[in-house]
Amino acid sequence: MKKNLRLKKISGESEFNRIENGIEKDLGIIVSGNTYSFLKRILVSLQLDLPILKIGFVNPTPYTKILEFSKQVRDLLVVEEVQPFLEEEVKLALQQSSINIFGKYSNHLPWANELNPLALKDAIERILNKSLKMMDMIGAPKPSARYSRYTIKPCLKDFHPQCPHLHTINSIKKVIKQCREEVIIVGDVGCMTLDLRREDSIIDTIVCMGASPSIASGIILGGKKKAIAIIGDSSFYHNGLLGLMNAIHTQTPLTLIIVDNMITAQTGFQPNIGTASEDLEIKRALKIESILNALNVRYHVLNPVKEDKLLQEIIINSLNSNQCTVIIARGKCPLAEEAGAYKSFNTVDTLGS
Repeated sequence: MKKNLRLKKISGESEFNRIENGIEKDLGIIVSGNTYSFLKRILVSLQLDLPILKIGFVNPTPYTKILEFSKQVRDLLVVEEVQPFLEEEVKLALQQSSINIFGKYSNHLPWANELNPLALKDAIERILNKSLKMMDMIGAPKPSARYSRYTIKPCLKDFHPQCPHLHTINSIKKVIKQCREEVIIVGDVGCMTLDLRREDSIIDTIVCMGASPSIASGIILGGKKKAIAIIGDSSFYHNGLLGLMNAIHTQTPLTLIIVDNMITAQTGFQPNIGTASEDLEIKRALKIESILNALNVRYHVLNPVKEDKLLQEIIINSLNSNQCTVIIARGKCPLAEEAGAYKSFNTVDTLGS
């Protein structure tokens, strides 16, 4: 607690958090990371001189600096990529203030895909209630091509109660409580990172997309510890396959759990290598089982929601064995299903048998 309070004080006084004064005070923009450079180019293109709070010391968030900045402007726009972490912190910092805070929660900025110039221009126009002309339109994609085709209702605080990933994580939690030895849980990029927000989180480390099989293998080989790697289907196709191949090659007793919701759920319900879509003219699908059959590795396929006890039994057996084992915990994302995202997808394997 004392360390956190000290860090908050350091953050509030850090030179990495700086206010850039602008002429126009109707709107102030709070930004962090590489989005700052993107924002500066857009403001020049829009011929706007708006105040900016650039936050370089993000966690702990500098509440005092945010409060100081908010007193200089009428409204605030929080610009950031991916999940609205900074926007949430700004709302907490200014919960006693009546200032308007705009961003993803207000639907002024898109939840899906990368931030683009026209999306930011549109947000500023709506807040200032006036039309703006962008001087340089080179490389600015049409907004319709950059938004998800489905209504996005992302999980921000915790898993959906019927999320198969939640049931998988709960099963792992029950298993590691029974183990006498320490079991390291290596997570991956994706929906499973919501576990880190929970008080009883089980994930010990996350490095980058597709890295969990390799990291877990290194822990097993180097530390002589037991480890479980968790990875989503999209991340497995992206780069996780290489780590699994290496574990098989080195005969590492890796327990790899692929949480397969048969879609790219976190970024807008796009298809992945395991899905085919006539609408998107993707005619081929390659199921995970076909890859595992080709690798001649032991694997199990189950529904973590309906077969939680079986899942726990398989995990225990895998941890006690000297073989590499893959568990496919397969179930549909309830949010994607509600949005109708699965209707245009075909998950039948058209490449392997």
